[in-house]
Amino acid sequence: MMSPWPKVLLALAVFSVQYLNAASDDDEPDIRQMDPYAIMEPLLWMLGQWETTDARGGYPTIPRPFPFNDKLIFYEIGQPVFHVSFASDMFGIPRHRENGFIRFKPFTNHIAYIAAHNLGLAEWAEGEFNETSVHLESQTIGVITFTSFVHTQKIIRDFVRTGEDTMELKTYMETENTPLDLHLQMKYTKTKTQEELRSAGEIPPMPVFDLPPK
Repeated sequence: MMSPWPKVLLALAVFSVQYLNAASDDDEPDIRQMDPYAIMEPLLWMLGQWETTDARGGYPTIPRPFPFNDKLIFYEIGQPVFHVSFASDMFGIPRHRENGFIRFKPFTNHIAYIAAHNLGLAEWAEGEFNETSVHLESQTIGVITFTSFVHTQKIIRDFVRTGEDTMELKTYMETENTPLDLHLQMKYTKTKTQEELRSAGEIPPMPVFDLPPK
């Protein structure tokens, strides 16, 4: 039987030529020469620590609305990616924890969010952004086998910049038993810049973007 490798190698060679031609097209910027800051620039205002001035939750299956506090941190990691962390408490008792990454699709307004929640849930979401807002809709949600919570099937987040150092976030949720509905509403104020967090050792040191020579 004739080996399939010649056809595979030919296909790879054709792909390589097509890729190099696309990379050298004057109409398309080359990501290898792109400053990551240019990719992230519209959302650099999000970097830093945010704390809620007003945060309330509710849901059709919850008897009454509940207040809580939330701390949200965004920082850069040396790539066109933001590290994201949420930490909430109710009456001083730790509650929700969430850690993940916002990844930018270069030269577009498209982003992805990948996160893990302490309740036993992992999420992949995608959406779009502009200079003042971010919209994310979950694409896949995985849940551990032994959680006692009703399985979440969809999460939507809408971030809106409302001032120089203020922001609002609304989170919508759908479960296996309840249609999509508003779940959380938060109003945030920026309390520390990314630089202040780094100076205090609260996040990793400033990354160095090692750009290739032009």
